[in-house]
Amino acid sequence: MREVLRREWLVASRSLGQLGQTLLFMLLVLTLFPLAISPERQVLEQVGLGALWIMSLLAMLSAAEQTIAPDLEQGVADHMVCGSVPLWWQVIAKVLMHWLTIGLPIVLVSPIIGLMLSVDAATWPFVVLSLLMTTPIISLLCVFGASLTAGLGAGPALMPIVVAPMMLPALILGTQWTYAQGATGHGYALGALLSFTSIVIPWATAGAIRAAAER
Repeated sequence: MREVLRREWLVASRSLGQLGQTLLFMLLVLTLFPLAISPERQVLEQVGLGALWIMSLLAMLSAAEQTIAPDLEQGVADHMVCGSVPLWWQVIAKVLMHWLTIGLPIVLVSPIIGLMLSVDAATWPFVVLSLLMTTPIISLLCVFGASLTAGLGAGPALMPIVVAPMMLPALILGTQWTYAQGATGHGYALGALLSFTSIVIPWATAGAIRAAAER
């Protein structure tokens, strides 16, 4: 497993520049957001959190496009399927690297973005906590969507159509938990969703990769 993590980290490190551009684009859009909507604090408080969540999801979706397709194109997927390390473990390694390189940075910069969007300081801890629980779910779904679209040979254009509907429960629970400032009901539901996706999605992704490699 250590070698798998090392390999995935090396692969991810080659695209750190592209990931940095994705984060920079996200910050740029959110910086311009008050100018396009309204600089008034009351308006930004109403729409700022929604803008933060949507841009976070789009950034993670964009960063997931190259998690599976290069392995299929270069024949690496065949070695993944036939290797001694279980395929679902290798999927978890991919998800972990995706989250570390794009999901975690979003969590870390979210207070700064909240400050730019005039989000109430009392809400920041709940924004960070909800993103900390939701971004792993999004990473799991993004890698799963990448395996499906890569296996179909559809390219990145189809990926948002496949993944976006699956993101809705996480988006709704995450935003509602933030607005409710840590209400236990939303937190339990989000934790249950994280547990479910952590168990089911790696196996489903492994099956999609195996089917794509056998074509």
